[in-house]
Amino acid sequence: MFSSPVFGYLTDRFSRKYLVALGVGVWSFSNLCASFAPKLWLFLVMVALAALGEACVNVVAPTLLSDLFVGDMRSRLLCVYYLTRPVSIGIKFLVRTLAPILFSNWMWCLRLLVVVGVVNMVLALVMLHEPARGELDGRQMEVTMFDEDLKYLLRNRSYLITTLALSAVRYCTGTLGLWFSPLLYKGLKIKYPDIEPHSVYSSNDLMFFLGGSLGLLVAYLISRNVKETYPRGDPMICSMGVLAAMPFIFLATELTYTDKYATYGVLFLGFFFLSMIWAITTDICLGVVVPSRRGSAIGIMLFATNALGHAWSSEITRLVAAGLTRYYDRKEKNPSNDVYAIQHAVLLTLLVAIVGGILYFVASLFIADDLKKAKGDAAE
Repeated sequence: MFSSPVFGYLTDRFSRKYLVALGVGVWSFSNLCASFAPKLWLFLVMVALAALGEACVNVVAPTLLSDLFVGDMRSRLLCVYYLTRPVSIGIKFLVRTLAPILFSNWMWCLRLLVVVGVVNMVLALVMLHEPARGELDGRQMEVTMFDEDLKYLLRNRSYLITTLALSAVRYCTGTLGLWFSPLLYKGLKIKYPDIEPHSVYSSNDLMFFLGGSLGLLVAYLISRNVKETYPRGDPMICSMGVLAAMPFIFLATELTYTDKYATYGVLFLGFFFLSMIWAITTDICLGVVVPSRRGSAIGIMLFATNALGHAWSSEITRLVAAGLTRYYDRKEKNPSNDVYAIQHAVLLTLLVAIVGGILYFVASLFIADDLKKAKGDAAE
């Protein structure tokens, strides 16, 4: 979270191929060290360093794609890039299944990933082309002072509102990422006493992989067909995706006590609609910001969406669930009180995501003007 604006600043001013290699290298080295850490505190330090590498790549990659490709090809490649989210969950599903069979220690999963990281670091250094910033948008722009970049971004209505919308959605997804699988397991265990947590967690990962991948692809296809004739289309797709996802995720929490297959079905639909926003939101950000400030824009957006949502939403949910459990226990002692408490705490985060869906709609009111302004500024 805190390093994202720093990498945004560096992205606008230094070679991005070397930043990508640095990020992947730090990530790989930290994961390798974490796998051998003898103490918990050292393991956590290494995980934090790995997050620095991840932040670097997450900031640099979209801006690099924006200068390598333009128009529909840029949107297509952003879709491919963000497919790594559900695909990584699919890989986690496979690892969760195969690791106990193939390895005696789960730490070997981290060690094998290091090999992949080193290969990617070498590929970045040898094969990655460093494009000129803004060349495909009509002009190579001069870098400005960081305080000027901040003032520019704060005056950019589409960027600002989209960042707030994504923060609200990430508040919800931060909670779902940590609490939804335990909620499904606890709820399904009421009806299926013999169900194993491994089965529930893996099924949740599988639904995210399938629904998330399909949602990204469908969102790109819709965006491609409406963007040219309807400039407000991208934020409207995000707004409808978020608002459509919430009823299905709500149903998934309610159906955990009744039928696991129905639960997984509506969960698939919830992840499908929710995943429609990821690539399109970045595409909006890159479109309304001039090329010389896109690194700062992505970095500050990542900082804001973590600071306002993802970084602390799961802890807020834990505190709310603990308070609700004590309240329900005072009314009536019931072994299922903790399940109901987690369920109701999770439902509160869905209301925050609905606010995000509304903000995406508000952003659609300004995006046409901001797109024209960004193109005009880049061409001057």
